[in-house]
Amino acid sequence: MGTNWSLLLLIRMAGSSHRRSATPQYELDASEFFTIILETSVSSMTQVYKTRDLPFTHLIMIFVVCYITHCPKLQRLPDTFMTMLHGHRPKNVKLRQDSRELRRLWDVELVIKEGHMYLCHGWEKFYRAYDLRLGYFLLFRYDDDAMIEPASLEVTYSFLSVLKEEYQDYTLAGSIIQLNKPYLQYEEGAQWNQGAIEALKHKVDLREVKVLLLNEDESEKVEYAGWWYCCIPLSVISKENLPLPLFIHRDDVEYGLRTGKGFIYLNGVGVWHEAFENKVSGPLEYYDIRNHCIVNAVHCPDYGAKKMKRLLLKWASSNIAKYRYKYADLNLRGVEDFLKGADWFMRQEPVELHAEICKLNYQAKPKEEYIGYKGITEEDYDWEKLITPDKSDFIPVWKKLCHLIFINGYILPAKKGKVPVVPPYNNIYKMFRLSETIMTDAAGNSVSTKRSFKRMVQCYRNLFKVMRRMDKEYEAAKKSYQERYREMANLDFWRKYLEL
Repeated sequence: MGTNWSLLLLIRMAGSSHRRSATPQYELDASEFFTIILETSVSSMTQVYKTRDLPFTHLIMIFVVCYITHCPKLQRLPDTFMTMLHGHRPKNVKLRQDSRELRRLWDVELVIKEGHMYLCHGWEKFYRAYDLRLGYFLLFRYDDDAMIEPASLEVTYSFLSVLKEEYQDYTLAGSIIQLNKPYLQYEEGAQWNQGAIEALKHKVDLREVKVLLLNEDESEKVEYAGWWYCCIPLSVISKENLPLPLFIHRDDVEYGLRTGKGFIYLNGVGVWHEAFENKVSGPLEYYDIRNHCIVNAVHCPDYGAKKMKRLLLKWASSNIAKYRYKYADLNLRGVEDFLKGADWFMRQEPVELHAEICKLNYQAKPKEEYIGYKGITEEDYDWEKLITPDKSDFIPVWKKLCHLIFINGYILPAKKGKVPVVPPYNNIYKMFRLSETIMTDAAGNSVSTKRSFKRMVQCYRNLFKVMRRMDKEYEAAKKSYQERYREMANLDFWRKYLEL
């Protein structure tokens, strides 16, 4: 799926002596929403709160803060937002009011001045129409591929405002619903199980009343909540109890296992997101393995080298069978970096490390570059057909044994003919004797992977070398994380880590 930029703007009064406009064009309710549209690829929301309307419990929802300036003609945006846009300045920017009665569009312009990005032409009209003032502040949120409805934030705010005292330390979390099937819930809470993750209430149809009732059943223990929608109470967050800097995957798992006193889920609170199995994994092949080791080292002391070797063998073999040799390399790199211990981890510069990991990944190309290549047509990219199981997905036991004996066709001549287009998590048995495949995600980002006996042997040789190292070094690395993880979870470490 292509990148989807989302900017959540929340404006909250923080006490100002600025004189109120005598005739504001629009009166703000306690909760008002807007959408900021950047060209054609961005959907986002703006929420407006006023402190005098805060009900019952004093509740503030915080993302990234940017204060309203004294100048209504120019509003600076956070530098991180410009960084995430990679310096690109969208030409057509609109603010849209999302109330049912009125969907007013406000044209504004984004400009870059002296290395900073600003809302300018058109912002003043918006500013004065809603009587924004010095002392209000803006809260920005970015998400790469999730969609959220303002109603989820309204429900969250209202529910937390009247939460009983005994639940004040609970985390309110949201479910995740498939973007391509907006009625199919992917997960409502999950269990870690030493890395054998079980998504709870998985793949259920929210159009059915019985499913909605099932969602309210709390008999299954939730061990952590995904951070696609998660409201963590400040009572569990302290200078000595911050998340580990795992960066990309498993940080929500670790923090949930460490701090999650309990989790609350509500129907109507959640996000729409591309199903994880529909996305090209890329650098996550490194992070998922490395962070798997770290989380288990901290929270599952009986998880040792033997169990991890079994997982690594299965994971890397799957990538090798699919000709994704670079993914297998990333798997091994993840374990190798874990074996270096907590001291190594704490010395790393995360941005530089991530750039290094990305260089080891495949470089995807748009599907247009592959249409016409060895018989590939536009129809081969029909996403629903690619992810919908068919009869050929069923492989009898005797065929699986044949595939195993012949190393999934590696020692047999390759088939000739049309190159198949496959989704990221395709059936490995369908790879039998194929010479090449085009792996694609829902947005058509494609990678060519070709069979190579030489690379297969090389990957397995490296795999067994790493497994021998695990026998000698895994326990020492595990112990280093057990002893030092609290150092990584305090504010002083984070300040140094982020160079604040």
